[in-house]
Amino acid sequence: MKSYKIVLIVLLTLLIIPISIIVVNTWSENTETVEVAITESETEIIFSADESKALTGIELITEFEVYTQDTKEVKVKWLSTLNDEIMYGNHFSLEKQVEDQWVIVRKKTDEMVAFTCIGYILGYGDEKWQTFRTSVYAETLEIGQYRIATDFHRETLDGVNYSAGNYPRYPIYAYFEVGVNGIRKNVK
Repeated sequence: MKSYKIVLIVLLTLLIIPISIIVVNTWSENTETVEVAITESETEIIFSADESKALTGIELITEFEVYTQDTKEVKVKWLSTLNDEIMYGNHFSLEKQVEDQWVIVRKKTDEMVAFTCIGYILGYGDEKWQTFRTSVYAETLEIGQYRIATDFHRETLDGVNYSAGNYPRYPIYAYFEVGVNGIRKNVK
């Protein structure tokens, strides 16, 4: 009986890892994929989801307004004025504005990006810092407008728990610029 339990745990673990990788970029069922060639770097750019499912009351603010091209990580602050709990994790995409579209920045490589599947709770009035490593998507960033794209799950509605597996998911973005000099925001 114990060997069956071990096999079941191993199989579940093998199933969960690919699912967590797939979940990273699935915010909208109607997302188009468009590849754009970038000649200045070794970065592939792919179109990302829109903001139509955003929820007000949750903010994601970058530590700096302008980062330098050699930036390897972006620190953001989660803020909640929503009178409910939300849950967020470590997964994210790095997106760049190209003309009037937001596109996902990816290194040209055969390596996959994986994130630890964990849930952090943010309650009403809470503020928490999180660091996103941009170097997993690009060694250096070109000058331009960027955003960290991630999502969160709403755990409660008016204090009532949705119950596991039924949490609605919402996209959220932290905007920043890449320029010659870094400019810090007044975020405490």
